[in-house]
Amino acid sequence: MDITNFTVTKLKELITVAVTSMVLGLVFAFVMCISNDADLDEYLSYMLLCGLSGFFISLGVVLFDTLYIKAGPHALIKSFTLIPALQTLIIVGMYSGIYSMVFGIETFMDHAYPVPTLIFSLVMTSGLNFLSDLERLLGKNVLRGLFFGKYKRPREENRFVMFLDISGSTSIAERIGDVRFHAFLNDFFAISPGRS
Repeated sequence: MDITNFTVTKLKELITVAVTSMVLGLVFAFVMCISNDADLDEYLSYMLLCGLSGFFISLGVVLFDTLYIKAGPHALIKSFTLIPALQTLIIVGMYSGIYSMVFGIETFMDHAYPVPTLIFSLVMTSGLNFLSDLERLLGKNVLRGLFFGKYKRPREENRFVMFLDISGSTSIAERIGDVRFHAFLNDFFAISPGRS
């Protein structure tokens, strides 16, 4: 089985996100333990909890997103309702499991803050999905450029334009219909080499 460049790129992105989230979890645990004068056992337990949570939660959410995107185009309403709800279930489920493994199930309800975790996760996934959809609609890095004022002071950039014809595209469009051809084009441009 040949692994495509697209697959390698996606795997690198997945690993980068998971490791970055794990490091952020460890930093969060470190700061919390230092500010609360935790003893060594608490310190190690919280480092384990936050590191594992960061790694596995981001891994679960990114894999879910990858499968969701692969399933084809979806209505924006799903991005604002169903997807944040499912991502929140992944986050709360993984956090609950990891917390129970590290500290035990008996302390979960009193010390794990399940309701605030649920609310925080839902707010965060809703906001991130909104920003992701907005970036998808505006174009990659356009939202970031607007946020950081890139377009307030325009500057000259070297750009190139590529005109492209997919061999046999007219006959394909006639054969599969407008809606499926539109989805076909979206898939084609999503996996095209050199797309940034």
